[in-house]
Amino acid sequence: MKKFFVLMLALAALVAMSVPAMAAEAPAPSIVLGARVNQTLGYQGKSEELTKNGKDDITGSFTDLVGNSYFRAKFTSADKKVGVMTEIGLKSSVGLRHAYGWYKIGNCKLLAGQTDNWIGAPYWGVHKLNAAPGDDLLGWGKMWAPRRPQVQLTWESGSYGVQVALEQAESVDAGSFVDVYNTIPRATVAFQYKSDVFSTTPGFNFVQYNMEGLSGGADDSFNVWAFILPVKIQAGAFRLLAEGHYGVNVDFGYSGYPSMARMVMKANGDYEDTTNYGGFLEASYKINALRVAFGFGYEYFSNDEWKDTLGCKEDNFSRQLFYVSLPYKVHRNFIVYPEFNYLNHGDNPSTGDDQGNEWVIGVLFRFIF
Repeated sequence: MKKFFVLMLALAALVAMSVPAMAAEAPAPSIVLGARVNQTLGYQGKSEELTKNGKDDITGSFTDLVGNSYFRAKFTSADKKVGVMTEIGLKSSVGLRHAYGWYKIGNCKLLAGQTDNWIGAPYWGVHKLNAAPGDDLLGWGKMWAPRRPQVQLTWESGSYGVQVALEQAESVDAGSFVDVYNTIPRATVAFQYKSDVFSTTPGFNFVQYNMEGLSGGADDSFNVWAFILPVKIQAGAFRLLAEGHYGVNVDFGYSGYPSMARMVMKANGDYEDTTNYGGFLEASYKINALRVAFGFGYEYFSNDEWKDTLGCKEDNFSRQLFYVSLPYKVHRNFIVYPEFNYLNHGDNPSTGDDQGNEWVIGVLFRFIF
């Protein structure tokens, strides 16, 4: 018995001494840091309809650190199955952009945290950037559901993929005495096909808002949904990016849309949805370090109740965007984006009057690691 205890103590000591050595030899997780700084400089002109004085056109300069500048850290386990990505936006104040973890097994990946997903996001790489504060392709031909806390499951195999996500819906305030809630989180489903020549990711997004505390027999729920179809065609130095979308009440949950893009309550308490359709088209050609890009964006909004209930002169309006961008790759970590934009804000449905137009000429300096 004594020899048995001596043997066990010897084995325990051997294991204790070998653990640090085994740990030292184990593969370590990888850590990758990244950063991006986007700085703009240029001029912006607005017609009198868009100015506060309402009488004279104005042209002013701008210089702005764009809010999509960031600092990023990505952690991946040694077996490549688990990872975490965090990204904070850098401007006058620091804000959260991404914070999520993921677990991968076979062709499937489970992700949980704050980020975006395939709905409207895969072909974000248009060459029109933030030429001036407030001017973007979002809501002017490009539909995008911004980053939100969510749980998503993705399956990918070869050229094909499917993604399903349950997301936090945008909060809606219906007054001090009305509760607004979602029985089911905002749901997204998207399918993907990608190849060297042609790629597309059709996606559908839906959420229902329920309300308690309304008076007068008003509707106690309304829906927000959208279908988005992006397409990418690559043929040598030529690239075509396009998107078409259709949705209802898109002011809730999608970036860049006007407040009129929401439902209207009729006199009997029922809701009339505001419909929207639009899209963009960008064609570009690469010449060595230079890419020449031309783009057009369009949005159309309509609701019969703008005239019947709100007393507007029109029940629809549209707006357009035209742009030229000339990104030049000075260095693998430094790109310069000279750009010109023209935005037509369309007619005001309330009065039928022209809402004005604006132009922007500027350059964006992008440093990225």
